[in-house]
This record gives sequence, C-alpha cells and structure tokens, in this order.
Amino acid sequence: MKFTNENAAKFTDEMIRTRMKVLFKVEQSAAKEIINLIVEFERRQLHLKMGYPTLFAWLTEGVGYAAGSAQRRIESARLLRSLPKMKDEIEAKLESGALNLTKLAQLQTVIRQEEKRTQTKIDGSKKAELLAAIENKSSAESERLLATEFPDVAKLKESKKAVSGDVTLYSVPMNEEQVQILQRIKELLSHSHPGATVAEIFEMVGREFIQRHDPMLKEPRVQSRDKKSVSAAETNGRRIYLSIDLKRQIWRRDEARCTYCDPATGKRCGARFGLEIDHILPLAQGGSNDARNLRVLCRAHNQYAAVQRFGRGRMKSFIQTLQ
Repeated sequence: MKFTNENAAKFTDEMIRTRMKVLFKVEQSAAKEIINLIVEFERRQLHLKMGYPTLFAWLTEGVGYAAGSAQRRIESARLLRSLPKMKDEIEAKLESGALNLTKLAQLQTVIRQEEKRTQTKIDGSKKAELLAAIENKSSAESERLLATEFPDVAKLKESKKAVSGDVTLYSVPMNEEQVQILQRIKELLSHSHPGATVAEIFEMVGREFIQRHDPMLKEPRVQSRDKKSVSAAETNGRRIYLSIDLKRQIWRRDEARCTYCDPATGKRCGARFGLEIDHILPLAQGGSNDARNLRVLCRAHNQYAAVQRFGRGRMKSFIQTLQ
C-alpha cells in the first residue's frame, strides 16, 4: 500500500519502517539506472543533437534537475565510465548503500581537479583504492579523507552562496601573484576610489573589460562586397582569415549566441560560452567567407557539426571537447 497523508493512520510503525526500506531499494536502483543512462547519453552526444551546449544544461533545463543534483549525477556517471571493469561492483554498492551519488561525485570532482592541477591522469588502481576508502563513510568523512589525500586541491576550491535576494557570497582562493595584482589595483584606485572593496574593484575592471571586448558593443564597419565573399577556390585553397569588422557583423546578427538548432524540435542552443564563428559550408568544400555562409556556434556544437560532416575519425585530432 502506498503511503499518503490521507491513509497515514492505517500504517503501523513496522509498516512505515518496511515501506521506507522498500523505497530506499527502489531509489538506489533508479539512481543506478539513471547513471547508466547518462553515460550512454553522453557517449552518443545526444544533448548536442537536441540543442543543449552541455550535458549539465540538458539535465537542468531539459530534464528538470536542480543544479547540484545534475552535477552529482554527471560526476558519478563519468567516474563509472572511467572504471569499466568495476562497473558491476560500483552498481552493487550503490544499491546496497555502501556508496551513493554524493560520494561518487566528491571523488570524481577531486580527481578531475587534481588531474587538471598536475596535468597527469590518475590511474584506475588509485581510483579503486579511493573508492574503497570512502565506502560506508558519511559525506563529511569522505570529504575529509579526500582533502587529506589531495591537500592542494582542497586549497583551490571555489564556492558561492546566495546570502540574500541580490547578494551572492563568493569564496575564491588566490595565489600570491594574484593578491599582489589586486593590491596594486587598490593602490591605483586609492585617489579616485579610496577604500574600494574587492567587489567594487571587480565591477570596475569587469565593466572596462566588457566595454573593450564584448562584440555586441562594437559597431561593424560596412565592407565592400568583394572582401566579404572570398571563397577557398578563389584563393587556391588558402584560408583567408575573417576581418574584425566581419566578425562583429556576425556576432551582432546572431546576438552572440550559439545558433545551432535541434532539427527535430527547432530548439536553439543559445549558449554564450566558448563561442566561435563557423563556416556553414566549409572552405575545404568550396564555401566562402560571405556573411551568409557564417554563423556563431559554441565550441561543442562547432565540433559536433564537424564530426557530422567529416566523420569522427577524420576529426579526432582536432576534437577537444567531444569524448
């Protein structure tokens, strides 16, 4: 019998205990299946096909997970994918409760950060050793264990927390050189903005950076027709780089957002990170630098489009984000 507020009085203490155990098993089994689905979803790059720039975007916007829940499932799926020989063992421990998504995500996050810091891959045997170490431990115990194992990663952890409706608290570790840069900016501002806070300095520097570099704020100059429609054939196959003004024209036309659309639903990606200008018909196939042959794509969709056109084998050496 399913428990509801209306029939709560019919449940004895033993029935509630039993029902909780049953639902725990169901929940753990579902978590295992969801992780495997995410592994396969990412392997097929379905989020890109559906118009999402990242797996995280699909899980949060397309499925409806909260940000933290989505990230835990992604990290867990990637850890599982990196240990194919331990797949059955990890799944069994997920069902038993010896491991859970939080602990798997904690481990994968630390591994990813350590690999980035050292530029060295952590091998499977070390990952297996760490997995065994965090079994049957609380999240807090696992976090302490991993911080002890990777102390340099623990020092580099950034965090943010909403403290009111319009205020977010950021915690950002800085090395000595970065501290000195911040101090020098404070010194340079000491006359015009005495006692400026770090947040105020960030706002001033950020606004200046955006003013200088945001393509949406740059007005393109009118170009002559012959300069903006040069084809590869007309240049003996040599790549002619796009002018700054032509780039600005494309950025503004496409609103500085990825233009990839899901062919089935028409959903536009719209990502604003990692944007690149792409040739719809590649120069290698006779395309031109005409504005009509150019579009803004995020890096993930640019590479996805290249794989669809040229094949994964040919593009393997160029691909950075598609795994």
